[in-house]
Amino acid sequence: MENKHETKLSYSFVGEPATDTVRWFVEGIHNQMQNRGHEFHESPKDDTGLIFNLVDSDNARPYRRKSQSVFIVSILEGKEPNGHILETTYPHLLKNISNLLIYHIKNQQGLCSYFVTPEQGYPHVILRDGEVEEYFKNAYDRIAPLACSRFVINNEFIPDLPDELAAGTEKTRQLYYAGRKLDEMDLLPTVIKIEQFLSEDALRQLWRLYRVGGLSYGNLSVRNDEKTFWMSASGVDKSNLQTVGEHIHLVKGYDRDKNAILVSIPKHIEQPVRVSVDAIEHWMVYTENPGVGAIIHAHCWVDDSTTKMNGHTVAFTKTSYPCGTVELGEDTASVIRNAPDPARVVVCQKNHGIVVTGRDLKDIFDRIDSGAIRIVKQIEMT
Repeated sequence: MENKHETKLSYSFVGEPATDTVRWFVEGIHNQMQNRGHEFHESPKDDTGLIFNLVDSDNARPYRRKSQSVFIVSILEGKEPNGHILETTYPHLLKNISNLLIYHIKNQQGLCSYFVTPEQGYPHVILRDGEVEEYFKNAYDRIAPLACSRFVINNEFIPDLPDELAAGTEKTRQLYYAGRKLDEMDLLPTVIKIEQFLSEDALRQLWRLYRVGGLSYGNLSVRNDEKTFWMSASGVDKSNLQTVGEHIHLVKGYDRDKNAILVSIPKHIEQPVRVSVDAIEHWMVYTENPGVGAIIHAHCWVDDSTTKMNGHTVAFTKTSYPCGTVELGEDTASVIRNAPDPARVVVCQKNHGIVVTGRDLKDIFDRIDSGAIRIVKQIEMT
């Protein structure tokens, strides 16, 4: 696969630096982008793919993107959080409708820069004495793979789901109980009501571009037949997956020309929300591995040494790609494909969470309940 760091980007900065630290960072990352051969636009154009949005901690200033392909990096300096870093940073990510938030703080270590993603990743880069060049190289390496990724966000909704499937099946009921099980295990973070953070105009923009009306984390799916699978919808409460066409979708395939997931929906659904953003990843895994009957994804980690001792394959992705990208799908599908038994793999996605395959959903939860797969709540950030 092509090295995404070599993909050439067009980029612009919007807004004014609110602090000297942000001004210094802008100059340094601009030099990095120039040295890597990316194209700078003094002002954003229709084809500008990367926007560095300079904001401050008191006032949200979302950049009004015209296309869903525009990648937004918001940059600000703030105070060191009293609690968990996400409690302070995540609202800024949402308010500025960002794909990535770079949050600078100064503490005893010096300058610490957190790179916060919608998937709730928050790796950081520290400026050490005399290592400015290394700092900006590391910062660039956090930004480039994300900005160069190809998202598969669009769904093509086809109102052809037979009535007997629209009423629910044994497989959709399995998804319902699996979602409740994840909730009982405290592996489903609270659904975020984004209307608490965004203006009506910003909410309309999100719906127009992405059909996003809320944020929830983790997803699960189960194979329906050789070519289709049931999967949780995007932004819904995964602990209450009851209604086909609203909480659960039947995925029929992927149209490469349209770069869209094909979703079969009941005829009466007029404004469907899209299927989980990770549908492209699940589609790749099911297509390549006939023995895989179910997949769950949760924002947690595993004790890999214990899990391996219990005879399970634990594999790691090497790059922190965003959810819903071809790159994350290929990275995850590759390690599953190359495992001794693709139907029973635990994949630790860098700075993100885990993906577990099983012959069916019961197979996955039996391994977790028995302790064979040892769950760790805190995700490892590197």
